Amino acid sequence: MEISFYWTTSSQIDWSATGKFIDDLAGMKVLLSGTFSLIVVYALLIIVARAITPFVYDAIGNYLRLTAQSFKCQLRCFERRELSLFLFDHGENMEAGTILHTITEYSYGARHALRGRFLVVIVYLLMLAVYTRQTDRPYEHLCGSLPFTLIGDTDSNDGEFCAEVDDLGRRPFPYELFATPDVLDEAKGCPREWAPWEFASGHKAPLEPVDWLPDEPVPGFQRWYNRNHSADAFYYNPRWDPLRIPNTQAPILPALQEAFGNHDVTIRNVILITLESTRKDVFPLKNSSRMHEVIQRSHEPAEDLDVYRLLANFSRTSELITGEFSGFDHTDNARDLPLGTWKNLSDAVGGLNVQSAITSSTYTLKNLLTSHCGVGSLPVDFAKEATQDIYQPCLPQVLELFNLQKRSNYSNGNQSAENLLMQMWSTAFVQSVTDQYDDQETIIHKVGFAESVARAQIRASKSKHYPPTEAEAHYFGYPETQAKPYMRDIIVKARDSGRRLFLSHMTSSTHHPWVLPSSTQSQEYMGNRGWSDHSDLNNYLNTVKYSDGWLAEIMDMLEETGAINETLVVVTGDHGFAFREDDSSFTTYNGGHVSNFKVPLVFYHPLLPRLHLTAQASTMSVLPTILDLLVSSGSLDSADQNVAKHLLGEYEGQSLVREYQATYKGRKAWHVSLINPGGAFLAISAAALPFRLIMPLCHTAMLRFTDLSNNADEHVKLEAWSIEGLSTSVAAIYGVDAAQWTIEAKAVGTWWFWETKRLWGFGSSSRQNITDEWVGHHDDEPVDPSSE
Repeated sequence: MEISFYWTTSSQIDWSATGKFIDDLAGMKVLLSGTFSLIVVYALLIIVARAITPFVYDAIGNYLRLTAQSFKCQLRCFERRELSLFLFDHGENMEAGTILHTITEYSYGARHALRGRFLVVIVYLLMLAVYTRQTDRPYEHLCGSLPFTLIGDTDSNDGEFCAEVDDLGRRPFPYELFATPDVLDEAKGCPREWAPWEFASGHKAPLEPVDWLPDEPVPGFQRWYNRNHSADAFYYNPRWDPLRIPNTQAPILPALQEAFGNHDVTIRNVILITLESTRKDVFPLKNSSRMHEVIQRSHEPAEDLDVYRLLANFSRTSELITGEFSGFDHTDNARDLPLGTWKNLSDAVGGLNVQSAITSSTYTLKNLLTSHCGVGSLPVDFAKEATQDIYQPCLPQVLELFNLQKRSNYSNGNQSAENLLMQMWSTAFVQSVTDQYDDQETIIHKVGFAESVARAQIRASKSKHYPPTEAEAHYFGYPETQAKPYMRDIIVKARDSGRRLFLSHMTSSTHHPWVLPSSTQSQEYMGNRGWSDHSDLNNYLNTVKYSDGWLAEIMDMLEETGAINETLVVVTGDHGFAFREDDSSFTTYNGGHVSNFKVPLVFYHPLLPRLHLTAQASTMSVLPTILDLLVSSGSLDSADQNVAKHLLGEYEGQSLVREYQATYKGRKAWHVSLINPGGAFLAISAAALPFRLIMPLCHTAMLRFTDLSNNADEHVKLEAWSIEGLSTSVAAIYGVDAAQWTIEAKAVGTWWFWETKRLWGFGSSSRQNITDEWVGHHDDEPVDPSSE
């Protein structure tokens, strides 16, 4: 089992993580997807064992006989006194030849026993040395046997980042590595910027007071109700965050400012679409890109023209959404549609396209919290965030605060007011797959969505659109198209009732095992040239193509309901996926390859100017950018603007409406991303530099450094067991500055780990044992929010 898991994922199995899978039907199906490799490994082991058993049996038997003989001879032959007594008693009756033979036999036995004894002692000493040396060795499970590896894994809590902690107080930040005293002095005049002198002096500055909170506590805004105590509690304060780089003081990008000044842009609705496992290099897939070259190399040269034609229309929707041309000559007639449709916009409009975005976590639910709430991901296996308070206001909670203000400010209580700025907000989360896995339903409820649609609603006999028109496509649920009528109902209901809408939708078809609906025909994007098996990547590309078509259906639905020109459509990925054509890891699980992190990020609006941003932003910027666009476009009334402007200074991410600050007053804009499942590795980078550091947490592995400047696919890696050894190697090849960055990155990752656990109020181990309580629901039925 250990070997088959390594073969499938190129990673070591963590038995402590299995509880999240065996306790849920969808999770069990994930595990069972590796059945084929398990069967193959068992078959190979049986064949090899059958072939070598006689030789191993003889070798072990000879060794055991040697061991027994050495001790036997010690008792019978090694004592010279026994030989003397024997000769004394029987020697006078023995012939001379017999006496000589007896002496020779006893001497040979003694020498043989001595050699055997020496060999036995050496072997046992080696075994003892192996057993007592450092126990945390990479992939030692491959040499272990059940149940010993299971017991050892679930009981292991060694290491700086593994153990439970009782003290979750703030830890000193090594700011001497990052800022000079004059920079620190310069920051003292800024009310919501990093203030390290407060920590050094013990001064506990309360949060800045606000006048927009109602007397009754609002979920998500706890820290403002307890602002005088927030310096010691599990609250976020931008004055205590050395990694936060503010950019709200920067002016709005000129092209956007011109559009807002002309009052051309109205944002009535916001739709956030999270594309499962969608890499940036397929959104869109470009001619002559590395992915295109991988596809071409799998075909014979004579098939190049056929491959070109097959890929010509592969990314039509993502091309239109991003404004990035794929480089293929299209064979469809999308550009021949009537003017005014979303498919035929001028190249000058379409919104913000971030070309170098990365995810905050390669675990879906953690990144979902980042994009919806602007929070850092808890460095713990799986979505333990469901058991904690979210330390920032999530977007649905902010919109509900806007609703509370309108109920208070507009005495007539007219929720269907003709004035857009007076209208109330509705919020909904929609997906076509289960929301029962790893407490997702609990998370969606905590984020603040008023309505949620998932697999349970789609297949419930009392649902409006029952029965589904397609069968379940994979182990998580239905194809996305089965959510379409529910999404349409939500959009039409908001329109007809005079309400504004925030709709969040997450896709699933691009998740492993990459299965298309039965009604969709697959294509052979990957060829059969060579010995490599490209079936997984081929299946993935088919689901990416399907997802591209589904995105077009959503856009068409917005146009059909008359919402397209007043809707901000945010499209992003939860994470990418590294295949064997990229890296040996073939997974996001403990996989640090850069393909797992680069994701699309687009803020689409048909009346916004088209801007291609090269900043290396993260999904931390999703929420601040949405708020900034609502404020800057004049789509909020004065009371809501007051709240939104204040909150923009509270979130950790930067707004992409303004120039992105890669460095600020001597500090770098750092990105710390968790690697699936969350408690084993960090991926650390900085927006201003092409370097990456993969840092192990509660997992035995080497530190890894890569430079993406001339190594975008990370084929060249430097690894070492210590930061001292790694920085020495980095200095020798990439220079002193790169080595210094490596040291800084390790310090940032260490501080971020403890600070994020403090903010989440989570002191338990980063690796979750199979005996840990799992509070998810197992019947896949809707949960009554009142029971939570």
